[in-house]
Amino acid sequence: MKNILLIILSVCLFFSCKQSAEKIGINNIEEQRAYQDTILSKALKSPILYKDALKSLISEYRNIRATDSNSQNNLNYYLSRLYNQVFYYPMYTNIYDTASGKFTDSVTYINYKDSSRILSKMVLEKNPNNTRAFLIYSSSLYWEWMNFMKSKYKAPFYGVKSNAEFSNSLIYIIDNSFKFRDIDTSRNKFISQEILEYSYFFVNAGILKLQYDKVDYSEKSNLNALVSLSNFTSILDKVDTFYIIDKNYYLKHKTDLANICMIAKTKLDIIIKKENEEAELARNTITINHDGSKDWDKESTLRNVGEEVWSACFNNPNAVRVVVNISDNCNDIYGKSNIYTSSFVLKKSDINIYRKYQSASAFNSNCYEWGLKLLEEYKPCGSSQFNQGF
Repeated sequence: MKNILLIILSVCLFFSCKQSAEKIGINNIEEQRAYQDTILSKALKSPILYKDALKSLISEYRNIRATDSNSQNNLNYYLSRLYNQVFYYPMYTNIYDTASGKFTDSVTYINYKDSSRILSKMVLEKNPNNTRAFLIYSSSLYWEWMNFMKSKYKAPFYGVKSNAEFSNSLIYIIDNSFKFRDIDTSRNKFISQEILEYSYFFVNAGILKLQYDKVDYSEKSNLNALVSLSNFTSILDKVDTFYIIDKNYYLKHKTDLANICMIAKTKLDIIIKKENEEAELARNTITINHDGSKDWDKESTLRNVGEEVWSACFNNPNAVRVVVNISDNCNDIYGKSNIYTSSFVLKKSDINIYRKYQSASAFNSNCYEWGLKLLEEYKPCGSSQFNQGF
Protein backbone atom coordinates (compact mmCIF):
# COMPACT_ATOMS: atom_id res chain seq x y z
CA MET A 1 0.00 0.00 0.00
CA LYS A 2 2.83 2.34 0.87
CA ASN A 3 4.54 1.77 -2.50
CA ILE A 4 1.27 2.45 -4.31
CA LEU A 5 0.91 5.76 -2.51
CA LEU A 6 4.47 6.68 -3.44
CA ILE A 7 3.75 5.95 -7.09
CA ILE A 8 0.58 8.04 -7.00
CA LEU A 9 2.50 10.90 -5.41
CA SER A 10 5.19 10.60 -8.07
CA VAL A 11 2.60 10.81 -10.84
CA CYS A 12 1.03 13.84 -9.22
CA LEU A 13 4.40 15.51 -8.93
CA PHE A 14 5.09 14.83 -12.58
CA PHE A 15 1.91 16.44 -13.83
CA SER A 16 2.15 19.39 -11.47
CA CYS A 17 5.72 19.80 -12.74
CA LYS A 18 4.57 19.90 -16.33
CA GLN A 19 1.80 22.37 -15.63
CA SER A 20 4.04 24.68 -13.62
CA ALA A 21 6.85 24.64 -16.14
CA GLU A 22 4.57 26.06 -18.81
CA LYS A 23 3.97 29.13 -16.65
CA ILE A 24 7.65 29.87 -15.97
CA GLY A 25 9.79 31.64 -18.56
CA ILE A 26 12.57 29.24 -19.47
CA ASN A 27 15.09 32.06 -19.29
CA ASN A 28 13.96 33.12 -15.82
CA ILE A 29 16.83 31.36 -14.10
CA GLU A 30 16.05 32.15 -10.46
CA GLU A 31 12.41 31.06 -10.76
CA GLN A 32 13.42 27.88 -12.55
CA ARG A 33 15.91 27.09 -9.78
CA ALA A 34 13.24 27.73 -7.14
CA TYR A 35 10.80 25.58 -9.08
CA GLN A 36 13.24 22.64 -9.15
CA ASP A 37 14.03 23.04 -5.45
CA THR A 38 10.34 23.17 -4.50
CA ILE A 39 9.51 19.96 -6.36
CA LEU A 40 12.50 18.11 -4.91
CA SER A 41 12.00 19.38 -1.36
CA LYS A 42 8.52 17.83 -1.32
CA ALA A 43 10.12 14.45 -1.97
CA LEU A 44 12.90 14.58 0.61
CA LYS A 45 11.31 12.13 3.03
CA SER A 46 11.62 9.19 0.68
CA PRO A 47 14.64 8.30 -1.48
CA ILE A 48 12.36 6.48 -3.93
CA LEU A 49 10.00 9.41 -4.20
CA TYR A 50 12.96 11.75 -4.61
CA LYS A 51 14.37 9.62 -7.41
CA ASP A 52 11.03 9.63 -9.23
CA ALA A 53 10.62 13.39 -8.79
CA LEU A 54 14.14 13.96 -10.10
CA LYS A 55 13.55 11.70 -13.11
CA SER A 56 10.30 13.53 -13.88
CA LEU A 57 12.03 16.91 -13.76
CA ILE A 58 14.84 15.67 -16.00
CA SER A 59 12.32 14.29 -18.47
CA GLU A 60 10.43 17.57 -18.46
CA TYR A 61 13.47 19.71 -19.19
CA ARG A 62 14.73 17.29 -21.82
CA ASN A 63 11.37 17.51 -23.58
CA ILE A 64 11.50 21.30 -23.53
CA ARG A 65 15.05 21.27 -24.85
CA ALA A 66 13.96 19.08 -27.77
CA THR A 67 11.56 21.78 -28.98
CA ASP A 68 13.17 25.04 -27.79
CA SER A 69 16.19 25.90 -29.93
CA ASN A 70 16.59 29.41 -28.47
CA SER A 71 17.23 28.51 -24.83
CA GLN A 72 19.60 25.56 -25.11
CA ASN A 73 22.26 26.99 -22.81
CA ASN A 74 19.88 27.66 -19.93
CA LEU A 75 18.23 24.27 -20.42
CA ASN A 76 21.64 22.59 -20.30
CA TYR A 77 22.29 24.40 -17.03
CA TYR A 78 18.97 23.29 -15.52
CA LEU A 79 19.64 19.70 -16.55
CA SER A 80 23.23 19.70 -15.27
CA ARG A 81 21.90 20.98 -11.96
CA LEU A 82 19.42 18.11 -11.77
CA TYR A 83 21.86 15.41 -12.83
CA ASN A 84 24.33 16.69 -10.22
CA GLN A 85 21.90 15.56 -7.50
CA VAL A 86 23.28 12.05 -7.97
CA PHE A 87 26.09 12.97 -5.58
CA TYR A 88 23.81 14.08 -2.74
CA TYR A 89 21.25 12.65 -0.32
CA PRO A 90 18.65 11.32 -0.88
CA MET A 91 19.33 10.48 -4.54
CA TYR A 92 22.70 8.98 -3.61
CA THR A 93 21.05 6.39 -1.36
CA ASN A 94 19.18 5.01 -4.40
CA ILE A 95 22.38 3.97 -6.11
CA TYR A 96 24.84 3.34 -3.25
CA ASP A 97 24.61 0.86 -0.38
CA THR A 98 26.45 2.28 2.61
CA ALA A 99 26.41 -1.08 4.41
CA SER A 100 28.27 -2.96 1.67
CA GLY A 101 30.10 0.07 0.33
CA LYS A 102 29.02 -0.77 -3.22
CA PHE A 103 27.02 0.92 -5.98
CA THR A 104 23.69 -0.82 -6.51
CA ASP A 105 22.88 1.07 -9.72
CA SER A 106 26.13 1.97 -11.45
CA VAL A 107 24.31 2.60 -14.77
CA THR A 108 22.30 5.48 -13.32
CA TYR A 109 25.35 6.77 -11.48
CA ILE A 110 27.48 6.87 -14.64
CA ASN A 111 24.68 8.41 -16.69
CA TYR A 112 23.93 11.16 -14.17
CA LYS A 113 27.50 12.06 -13.22
CA ASP A 114 28.69 12.18 -16.84
CA SER A 115 25.64 14.18 -17.91
CA SER A 116 26.20 16.71 -15.15
CA ARG A 117 29.84 17.20 -16.13
CA ILE A 118 29.26 17.29 -19.89
CA LEU A 119 26.24 19.61 -19.80
CA SER A 120 27.83 22.09 -17.37
CA LYS A 121 30.92 22.22 -19.60
CA MET A 122 28.70 22.88 -22.61
CA VAL A 123 27.22 25.84 -20.73
CA LEU A 124 30.70 27.16 -19.96
CA GLU A 125 31.77 26.84 -23.59
CA LYS A 126 28.95 29.24 -24.49
CA ASN A 127 29.33 31.42 -21.41
CA PRO A 128 32.72 31.04 -19.65
CA ASN A 129 31.58 33.36 -16.84
CA ASN A 130 28.57 31.32 -15.74
CA THR A 131 29.38 31.00 -12.04
CA ARG A 132 26.82 28.37 -11.14
CA ALA A 133 27.68 26.15 -14.12
CA PHE A 134 31.34 26.37 -13.12
CA LEU A 135 30.41 25.36 -9.58
CA ILE A 136 28.52 22.31 -10.89
CA TYR A 137 31.41 21.36 -13.16
CA SER A 138 33.92 21.64 -10.30
CA SER A 139 31.77 19.84 -7.74
CA SER A 140 30.92 16.96 -10.09
CA LEU A 141 34.62 16.19 -10.60
CA TYR A 142 35.33 16.55 -6.89
CA TRP A 143 32.54 14.26 -5.65
CA GLU A 144 33.17 11.69 -8.35
CA TRP A 145 36.78 11.60 -7.17
CA MET A 146 35.71 11.33 -3.52
CA ASN A 147 33.35 8.46 -4.30
CA PHE A 148 36.13 6.69 -6.17
CA MET A 149 38.44 6.89 -3.18
CA LYS A 150 35.69 6.00 -0.72
CA SER A 151 34.95 2.85 -2.73
CA LYS A 152 38.63 1.89 -2.51
CA TYR A 153 39.09 2.65 -6.21
CA LYS A 154 36.22 0.46 -7.44
CA ALA A 155 33.58 3.09 -8.31
CA PRO A 156 33.25 4.30 -11.92
CA PHE A 157 35.64 7.22 -12.31
CA TYR A 158 36.27 9.64 -15.15
CA GLY A 159 39.90 9.94 -14.07
CA VAL A 160 40.52 6.25 -14.78
CA LYS A 161 38.51 6.04 -17.98
CA SER A 162 39.99 9.20 -19.53
CA ASN A 163 42.98 10.25 -17.43
CA ALA A 164 44.33 12.84 -19.88
CA GLU A 165 40.93 14.51 -20.23
CA PHE A 166 40.46 14.41 -16.47
CA SER A 167 43.84 16.12 -15.93
CA ASN A 168 42.95 18.77 -18.51
CA SER A 169 39.65 19.33 -16.71
CA LEU A 170 41.46 19.94 -13.43
CA ILE A 171 43.84 22.40 -15.08
CA TYR A 172 40.87 24.20 -16.68
CA ILE A 173 39.19 24.58 -13.27
CA ILE A 174 42.37 25.71 -11.53
CA ASP A 175 43.24 28.24 -14.24
CA ASN A 176 39.77 29.80 -14.35
CA SER A 177 38.43 29.58 -10.81
CA PHE A 178 39.84 32.80 -9.34
CA LYS A 179 38.02 35.11 -11.76
CA PHE A 180 34.67 34.11 -10.26
CA ARG A 181 35.53 35.97 -7.07
CA ASP A 182 34.69 39.25 -8.79
CA ILE A 183 31.75 37.83 -10.75
CA ASP A 184 30.08 36.11 -7.79
CA THR A 185 26.97 37.89 -6.49
CA SER A 186 25.94 35.24 -3.95
CA ARG A 187 25.63 36.06 -0.26
CA ASN A 188 29.10 36.39 1.28
CA LYS A 189 30.42 35.10 -2.07
CA PHE A 190 30.01 31.54 -0.83
CA ILE A 191 29.81 30.15 -4.38
CA SER A 192 33.19 31.52 -5.42
CA GLN A 193 34.72 30.38 -2.11
CA GLU A 194 33.47 26.85 -2.72
CA ILE A 195 34.95 27.00 -6.24
CA LEU A 196 38.30 28.11 -4.80
CA GLU A 197 38.24 25.28 -2.28
CA TYR A 198 37.67 22.74 -5.06
CA SER A 199 40.56 24.25 -7.00
CA TYR A 200 42.78 24.24 -3.92
CA PHE A 201 42.02 20.55 -3.46
CA PHE A 202 42.72 19.81 -7.15
CA VAL A 203 46.14 21.45 -6.89
CA ASN A 204 46.98 19.52 -3.73
CA ALA A 205 45.63 16.11 -4.71
CA GLY A 206 45.85 16.32 -8.50
CA ILE A 207 49.07 18.25 -9.16
CA LEU A 208 51.06 17.72 -5.96
CA LYS A 209 49.48 14.37 -5.05
CA LEU A 210 49.82 15.53 -1.43
CA GLN A 211 53.60 15.02 -1.67
CA TYR A 212 55.13 18.38 -0.85
CA ASP A 213 58.72 17.13 -0.89
CA LYS A 214 58.50 15.55 -4.37
CA VAL A 215 57.24 18.37 -6.55
CA ASP A 216 57.49 18.14 -10.34
CA TYR A 217 58.40 21.61 -11.63
CA SER A 218 58.99 20.52 -15.23
CA GLU A 219 55.51 21.10 -16.73
CA LYS A 220 54.43 24.66 -17.48
CA SER A 221 50.75 23.83 -16.89
CA ASN A 222 51.65 22.47 -13.46
CA LEU A 223 53.67 25.59 -12.67
CA ASN A 224 50.71 27.81 -13.54
CA ALA A 225 48.55 25.74 -11.22
CA LEU A 226 51.10 25.94 -8.38
CA VAL A 227 51.50 29.70 -8.79
CA SER A 228 47.71 30.10 -8.60
CA LEU A 229 47.87 28.85 -5.00
CA SER A 230 48.77 32.38 -3.92
CA ASN A 231 45.47 33.63 -5.37
CA PHE A 232 43.49 30.96 -3.54
CA THR A 233 45.19 31.51 -0.20
CA SER A 234 44.73 35.30 -0.46
CA ILE A 235 41.00 34.61 -0.10
CA LEU A 236 40.96 31.48 2.05
CA ASP A 237 43.28 33.01 4.65
CA LYS A 238 40.52 35.51 5.48
CA VAL A 239 37.56 33.15 5.90
CA ASP A 240 36.41 31.46 9.09
CA THR A 241 34.30 28.69 7.59
CA PHE A 242 35.40 26.15 4.98
CA TYR A 243 32.85 24.30 2.88
CA ILE A 244 34.97 21.58 1.27
CA ILE A 245 38.53 21.35 2.55
CA ASP A 246 39.56 20.69 6.14
CA LYS A 247 40.61 23.91 7.83
CA ASN A 248 43.18 22.26 10.10
CA TYR A 249 44.82 20.58 7.09
CA TYR A 250 44.83 23.92 5.30
CA LEU A 251 46.56 25.70 8.17
CA LYS A 252 49.04 22.86 8.72
CA HIS A 253 50.40 23.01 5.16
CA LYS A 254 50.24 26.76 4.52
CA THR A 255 54.01 27.22 4.83
CA ASP A 256 54.80 24.21 2.61
CA LEU A 257 52.52 25.47 -0.12
CA ALA A 258 53.82 29.04 0.13
CA ASN A 259 57.37 27.77 -0.50
CA ILE A 260 56.22 25.59 -3.39
CA CYS A 261 54.37 28.52 -4.89
CA MET A 262 57.46 30.74 -4.65
CA ILE A 263 59.72 28.16 -6.34
CA ALA A 264 57.12 27.55 -9.05
CA LYS A 265 56.87 31.28 -9.78
CA THR A 266 60.63 31.56 -10.19
CA LYS A 267 60.75 28.63 -12.59
CA LEU A 268 57.69 29.86 -14.49
CA ASP A 269 59.28 33.31 -14.94
CA ILE A 270 62.35 31.66 -16.48
CA ILE A 271 60.20 29.67 -18.92
CA ILE A 272 58.12 32.70 -19.88
CA LYS A 273 61.23 34.79 -20.46
CA LYS A 274 62.67 32.11 -22.73
CA GLU A 275 59.38 31.81 -24.61
CA ASN A 276 59.22 35.57 -25.10
CA GLU A 277 62.76 35.60 -26.44
CA GLU A 278 61.97 32.76 -28.84
CA ALA A 279 58.76 34.48 -29.93
CA GLU A 280 60.62 37.72 -30.58
CA LEU A 281 63.23 35.83 -32.56
CA ALA A 282 60.50 34.16 -34.63
CA ARG A 283 58.75 37.49 -35.26
CA ASN A 284 61.96 39.13 -36.41
CA THR A 285 63.32 36.29 -38.52
CA ILE A 286 63.22 36.76 -42.29
CA THR A 287 63.43 33.77 -44.60
CA ILE A 288 64.74 34.09 -48.16
CA ASN A 289 64.01 31.24 -50.55
CA HIS A 290 65.86 31.76 -53.80
CA ASP A 291 65.38 29.40 -56.76
CA GLY A 292 68.75 29.44 -58.51
CA SER A 293 67.46 27.16 -61.28
CA LYS A 294 65.64 30.17 -62.76
CA ASP A 295 68.81 32.29 -62.99
CA TRP A 296 70.86 32.64 -66.18
CA ASP A 297 74.04 31.39 -64.55
CA LYS A 298 75.87 31.15 -61.27
CA GLU A 299 76.90 34.79 -61.36
CA SER A 300 73.26 35.80 -61.73
CA THR A 301 72.40 33.67 -58.70
CA LEU A 302 75.07 35.33 -56.57
CA ARG A 303 73.98 38.80 -57.65
CA ASN A 304 70.27 38.14 -57.16
CA VAL A 305 70.73 36.54 -53.73
CA GLY A 306 72.89 39.48 -52.68
CA GLU A 307 70.15 41.91 -53.66
CA GLU A 308 67.55 39.96 -51.67
CA VAL A 309 69.79 39.74 -48.61
CA TRP A 310 70.62 43.45 -48.68
CA SER A 311 66.94 44.38 -49.07
CA ALA A 312 65.95 42.16 -46.14
CA CYS A 313 68.59 43.70 -43.88
CA PHE A 314 68.20 47.33 -44.98
CA ASN A 315 64.39 47.47 -45.03
CA ASN A 316 63.73 45.58 -41.79
CA PRO A 317 65.27 47.47 -38.86
CA ASN A 318 63.96 44.94 -36.31
CA ALA A 319 65.39 41.90 -38.07
CA VAL A 320 67.64 39.80 -35.82
CA ARG A 321 68.05 36.77 -38.07
CA VAL A 322 67.88 36.04 -41.79
CA VAL A 323 67.60 32.47 -43.07
CA VAL A 324 68.89 32.04 -46.63
CA ASN A 325 67.89 29.02 -48.74
CA ILE A 326 69.38 28.76 -52.25
CA SER A 327 68.11 25.96 -54.47
CA ASP A 328 69.92 24.73 -57.60
CA ASN A 329 68.91 22.29 -60.32
CA CYS A 330 71.64 19.64 -60.32
CA ASN A 331 72.42 16.46 -62.24
CA ASP A 332 73.89 13.37 -60.59
CA ILE A 333 76.48 11.10 -62.22
CA TYR A 334 73.69 9.31 -64.07
CA GLY A 335 72.30 12.54 -65.49
CA LYS A 336 69.21 12.50 -63.26
CA SER A 337 67.97 15.98 -62.38
CA ASN A 338 67.33 16.91 -58.74
CA ILE A 339 67.15 19.99 -56.54
CA TYR A 340 69.87 20.69 -54.01
CA THR A 341 69.39 23.45 -51.40
CA SER A 342 72.10 25.28 -49.49
CA SER A 343 70.86 26.83 -46.24
CA PHE A 344 72.63 29.18 -43.87
CA VAL A 345 71.76 31.78 -41.22
CA LEU A 346 72.77 35.41 -40.94
CA LYS A 347 73.04 36.59 -37.35
CA LYS A 348 72.29 40.04 -35.97
CA SER A 349 75.98 41.02 -36.17
CA ASP A 350 76.00 40.13 -39.89
CA ILE A 351 72.80 42.07 -40.49
CA ASN A 352 74.20 45.19 -38.78
CA ILE A 353 77.18 45.15 -41.14
CA TYR A 354 75.12 44.54 -44.28
CA ARG A 355 72.58 47.29 -43.65
CA LYS A 356 75.36 49.93 -43.60
CA TYR A 357 75.39 49.80 -47.40
CA GLN A 358 72.96 52.19 -49.05
CA SER A 359 72.23 50.17 -52.17
CA ALA A 360 72.22 46.57 -53.36
CA SER A 361 74.81 47.44 -55.97
CA ALA A 362 77.21 48.85 -53.38
CA PHE A 363 76.56 45.84 -51.15
CA ASN A 364 77.32 43.28 -53.89
CA SER A 365 80.40 45.14 -55.07
CA ASN A 366 82.03 46.08 -51.77
CA CYS A 367 80.80 43.93 -48.85
CA TYR A 368 83.75 41.63 -48.19
CA GLU A 369 81.95 39.97 -45.26
CA TRP A 370 79.03 38.96 -47.48
CA GLY A 371 81.34 37.61 -50.15
CA LEU A 372 83.17 35.47 -47.61
CA LYS A 373 79.85 34.23 -46.15
CA LEU A 374 78.74 33.12 -49.64
CA LEU A 375 82.00 31.30 -50.27
CA GLU A 376 81.76 29.48 -46.94
CA GLU A 377 78.07 28.66 -46.87
CA TYR A 378 76.74 28.46 -50.44
CA LYS A 379 77.52 25.04 -51.93
CA PRO A 380 76.08 24.75 -55.46
CA CYS A 381 74.90 21.17 -55.94
CA GLY A 382 76.68 20.24 -52.72
CA SER A 383 80.19 21.31 -53.81
CA SER A 384 82.27 23.87 -51.95
CA GLN A 385 83.12 26.95 -54.00
CA PHE A 386 86.67 26.87 -52.60
CA ASN A 387 87.35 23.72 -54.62
CA GLN A 388 85.95 24.98 -57.91
CA GLY A 389 88.43 25.97 -60.62
CA PHE A 390 91.44 24.11 -59.17
